[in-house]
Amino acid sequence: MNFDLRQYDAYRILSLKFRRLMLRIFLSILLMVFYSTSWASAELARRHAICYEHCNGRFGDKILLYAQARYLSYSTGVTFLHAPFENSQHLVIDYDALPYHDLRSHYQSVLKVNSEITLREFYHRILDPNSPSTLFMLEYFAEDLSEWDNLPWTLAFDIPWKEEGFLAYLKQACRPSTSIPNFRVQDRLNVADHVRTLSGGDRSETSILTFPLKHPNLDYHERQIRRVYEWNKRRPMHVFLFSDTSLPADLIAEFRKRFVNEDIIFGIQELDEPDVNYVVQDFFAMQEFDVLITTRSNLSSMASHLGDFDLIITPLHASGSYPNWVIDRVRVMSKKSEWFPFDMDLILREESP
Repeated sequence: MNFDLRQYDAYRILSLKFRRLMLRIFLSILLMVFYSTSWASAELARRHAICYEHCNGRFGDKILLYAQARYLSYSTGVTFLHAPFENSQHLVIDYDALPYHDLRSHYQSVLKVNSEITLREFYHRILDPNSPSTLFMLEYFAEDLSEWDNLPWTLAFDIPWKEEGFLAYLKQACRPSTSIPNFRVQDRLNVADHVRTLSGGDRSETSILTFPLKHPNLDYHERQIRRVYEWNKRRPMHVFLFSDTSLPADLIAEFRKRFVNEDIIFGIQELDEPDVNYVVQDFFAMQEFDVLITTRSNLSSMASHLGDFDLIITPLHASGSYPNWVIDRVRVMSKKSEWFPFDMDLILREESP
């Protein structure tokens, strides 16, 4: 029998083409299954919606709750409904969202998400094709576990802030619609220091006594300013005090007195009701600084998540009792920058003064 090499080559080429065709068909089927499953999941998600309950807290609490609801929407594909809250008129909150007041009656049921059980039910319903169309109303969850000692929380909702996709999404969904002042000073390291006092609905027995990390005393702020000054090799520095104080002149005078021998200049706004009338401007203005010294107040905590800071200092623990308690543990995080070109994440124990 004669062996025809040309016939063999033709057969081999035909076989190869056939196998490639079968592979393409197989991959196409896999993609169809994947996209049909994804489409089905997306369709299930779109049958529902999520919004946020009214929050009695301050602006920082409202922004945290808003971000938590946005994260559940972003991560699941459930439609987000935006509703006005105090100072939201200064924000762009309708990005990738529908109006709550126009659509709230379009759903068969309403479920408040305020515990592990109801959060589990949220995930179950959005995956169940037989579940009724539901409007999920998220209640406020504390992000900081230090609040658990004094309030009956059952769930801490910690958003994965390092997920770049969500952070970019949230920045689009939480933009200012008002002009933001620029408090930076040229040729100095610019440090934003959030000094929370007592204002609005704050009371000493429920705020300072109960939440010392939200109201660190001035010794905490002094130590952190000195810490940044030393990390910055004692080079010129500008510290702007973002505060709700009703006595801004007295506050800045106290800071200047504590740093008379350092090359540090201080700034503050003198405003009527800064915690009410200028809180949105402060929230975004502090995000433009190089360094942020926070409290565990959600205003500066949320700014630390949304801003692109070179260095962030956060109080972690307080010891003692009022009025003699002291912040004795802090977290110091940095990213590579011109003035400090290293990544760093430290927890430091501080000695009582």
